[in-house]
Amino acid sequence: MSSSIARVVIRKGFKTVCTLHDYFLACPNGGFFNYRTHEICRLHPLSARCTLENCDSRSYSQKLWRVGRQIVQARLARMPSEIGYFITVSGLSESILTPFLPQNAEIYRIENPVMIPRAGPADVTRNQAFLFIGRLSREKGPGLFARAAQQVGVDCLFVGEGECRAAVLDACPSAKITGWLPNDRVHGYLRQARALVLPSLGYETQGLVIAEAAAAGIPAIVPDTSAAREMVEDGVTGLWFRGGDESDLASKIRVLQDAAVAGKLGAAAYGKYWSEPLTIDAHLEKLEHCYQTILKA
Repeated sequence: MSSSIARVVIRKGFKTVCTLHDYFLACPNGGFFNYRTHEICRLHPLSARCTLENCDSRSYSQKLWRVGRQIVQARLARMPSEIGYFITVSGLSESILTPFLPQNAEIYRIENPVMIPRAGPADVTRNQAFLFIGRLSREKGPGLFARAAQQVGVDCLFVGEGECRAAVLDACPSAKITGWLPNDRVHGYLRQARALVLPSLGYETQGLVIAEAAAAGIPAIVPDTSAAREMVEDGVTGLWFRGGDESDLASKIRVLQDAAVAGKLGAAAYGKYWSEPLTIDAHLEKLEHCYQTILKA
């Protein structure tokens, strides 16, 4: 759920809470990402350079429409200037968005929940395939993963669908693509993976699939430029690679070809996740406590 859809969570008197599930409160295209160059964008939102940059995934006219919406949001709706309370879902997204929030804003961190049953850790030492789960779009990095997998010569499986299907198969002809699947089947594939690979080229805001993998005892490989890195302790529950770097991703895949290493990291990921699981009950408890604190302030 994005903050653009559920912008105001609660309103009582003059207290307004905004949950930040994306970057739309600051960035016109919602991602601090240039969908033309496929790189993280570091331009200041709504600056002259930002406005002139054709970074939208659709068209420049769409970009200008988004800029106009952002101006209306800031000047007429007074967002975020008249919002006093914000909920973020990760440290990275919070650090990126904080400079654009009111100086006296109160910020609370509540991670999104995952719904996956506890079924014991998978035996990753018996698994071979490296797994990608999600939309096959350029910013999610499926092509990067496919090229790295082809370079190393490992089995790779893509659970998802999108416009990069052909590019994935061109880069790695042996890759398997399942298309979209119901959750139970996705979890089934998770338990059959040697490791989960999240090769996203952008910041992301949290990366819930990493938590789902850890809940099954599957280690993850994530970019050091993504918020997903916060769910992986490098060298302990998974591995970080240099964001966008195919060779470095390939080197991390090679590390987890070692069954013993993968098994050790998977067991650590499982233990760490279940020591403080992101269940819906835990999420609601934190959310209720947050609202009570704000209402009493």
